[in-house]
Amino acid sequence: MNMNNVKVNETHMCVLRKVENEDRVKVDFIELKSPYQECLDELKRMADNDNRTVIELQDYVKGSSLNRFTSDFDFCSFLSDPYQWIPCLPKISFADYQSRIADFDKQKDVSGKERYVREERKNYYRRIKNRDLPATLENLYYTLGRDPSVLAYSHRRVGWASPEFKLNDDIKVAFLTNFGYGRASYFFLQIHYKGIGILPYSEWVHYRKASTYEIIRYTRRFHLKNNEWIKAMSFTADVYNTAVDNPASFIQKNILNEVEEMVSGLETILNTTGYRVLENYFNPGNGVVITGDELTIFKGEKISGALDFLDQLKKLVAITNNVNSYIQRIMKCNLSVSVDLEKAIATKKTTLEKLLSQIEKEQPIWDAISQKKNEYDKKREKMYNHINNEKKFKNESYSVKNEECNTRFAKKHPEYAAFKEEYDVERDKYNSLCSRRDEAKKFIEQLQSYLDKIESHKNYISENDIAA
Repeated sequence: MNMNNVKVNETHMCVLRKVENEDRVKVDFIELKSPYQECLDELKRMADNDNRTVIELQDYVKGSSLNRFTSDFDFCSFLSDPYQWIPCLPKISFADYQSRIADFDKQKDVSGKERYVREERKNYYRRIKNRDLPATLENLYYTLGRDPSVLAYSHRRVGWASPEFKLNDDIKVAFLTNFGYGRASYFFLQIHYKGIGILPYSEWVHYRKASTYEIIRYTRRFHLKNNEWIKAMSFTADVYNTAVDNPASFIQKNILNEVEEMVSGLETILNTTGYRVLENYFNPGNGVVITGDELTIFKGEKISGALDFLDQLKKLVAITNNVNSYIQRIMKCNLSVSVDLEKAIATKKTTLEKLLSQIEKEQPIWDAISQKKNEYDKKREKMYNHINNEKKFKNESYSVKNEECNTRFAKKHPEYAAFKEEYDVERDKYNSLCSRRDEAKKFIEQLQSYLDKIESHKNYISENDIAA
């Protein structure tokens, strides 16, 4: 098969199929052949026939298999766009149609009438034709759901869907999708091996914008494109075949390697003075090196955040003996980073005290100059209102009135220009102090939240009887 000609859920459906007489699976493609083509061809002939009307086309559809096309369809035209659905096709009223024809006859508009009749036929055919793919897919969903050789298949249903497929007694796979919901759309693959989720732990240390909540929900995630089903099915096939052929190799490759990459990453983050991180999975960019306070926050977030994975890691004991050492290393990282966080908090508190002292000294100056600025603003507002009521400016735009106000205000208060410069300098100085104060407070609060999390987990190893 020429893969260049394959468009998943458009020309072919992508399926995961059992290999005959083998305990293996493969990715396969089923060509989408419309069972309605003969009727559609007839409808097209009618639409091209000037002796036909749209009412006749509608009657033909009602009496043929195309009648299904007038119902609604759970079909997502664009996976990443919102408000996806194909509603019921509205019925064309014979009375309304005849009334429109009568209007043309009354006006003796022969060409207009012919154009209207022709466009109504063409538009109706196009609306019906656009429902061919959704109807064909729905038929195939039903057929494949009853085919024992097909373990999973692609779809383009709207909204939350989690078709779950049991591949064998050990492996269960679910395609978690939320197509057609705009920013809330997603395409996740979730694989469980002996009841244990296979998780992408390494994403936690590679991406700045990573969520522990999301990571424990999926094995892989994909772009919101129909052809991404090929990647999802291929990955699933590889996982299944490896697990069946060599369980030990499967556990090492798909589970322990991910855990090792995450834990090694945490150890690198702990001991580095500059860490290169990507933005997020779908928009990684070229990466950026973070240092200073930003790195301190990043260390606290990533190392303490890894504690959220401990219960997931503990489940791996059922399939491998190499888990406890990873939990030990994560806890060691957390105990080490807590010392760094406490030092950073102490240093930042000293900075905060100095800022608060500076703000206290600056406050009376700022209050006085702000009050004076408010007085000038009131005078200017009064002057603008006066101009606004003048007959000369009654029909002028705001910009014209405002310009006139500026001119008069400058003439009446020539000292304002020098005052405004003084005010701007003081405002920038005061705002800078307040901004740095707020940043210092936020920094301390963030680090303290990480310390609190570490404190709540410090006895995790002994409480869960995890041996070294």
